[in-house]
Amino acid sequence: MTSLDRQKIVAQLGYLGDVELIQTLIDRLLAAHALVGDAHRVAHAEFRPKLSANQRKLKDRIVAAHQASPFQPPEPKEFIPLAGGNAHALKDIYEVAVAEGLLVRINDQLYLAAEAEAEMRRRILARLQQGTGITVAEVRDLLGTTRKYAVPLCEYLDRCGLTRRDGDLRYLASPAEVEGKGGIPSTPTILPVPPTPRAVSSREDSDCAS
Repeated sequence: MTSLDRQKIVAQLGYLGDVELIQTLIDRLLAAHALVGDAHRVAHAEFRPKLSANQRKLKDRIVAAHQASPFQPPEPKEFIPLAGGNAHALKDIYEVAVAEGLLVRINDQLYLAAEAEAEMRRRILARLQQGTGITVAEVRDLLGTTRKYAVPLCEYLDRCGLTRRDGDLRYLASPAEVEGKGGIPSTPTILPVPPTPRAVSSREDSDCAS
């Protein structure tokens, strides 16, 4: 797979001294379609991973299963038998689905269909714009899911900078943090996009969709 761990890119560019600037640059490259990927892995826009015909059929089946159960999706391990018991190949299939913008990685064992991730943001941000905090239980009910899923989804939104946690409550992050991170944006300032970087091969893992 020719994709890069996003956090490793940020670490390698750490000498620039401004992590937020680096993250914003990556987000703008994604928005300009110079890069493809999400909060975990990114690749050159011309990146076209190759899967076998059977692997692509399995990828389509996995994506359909996630779309059918948006906030209680199946775990990757449930598809290992369909991948011939090859967990490594299954990981590649998920990585391709993420790179193609079909799935969004929440953590190693939880992915959402891209449409579900966007709908989750919409519902939670609309609720938080009322000005009061929200509990995990409220997120659970808002999404019609269970605590098993609500907890990692809340943690994901914290990592994305869309929400901030204060005790048992989560609040809407500041407008400056939300802008450009998939929230409900204010009018953005468009910056010029620098030349597209060349992708470097990597198979290492990390941890928000842009």
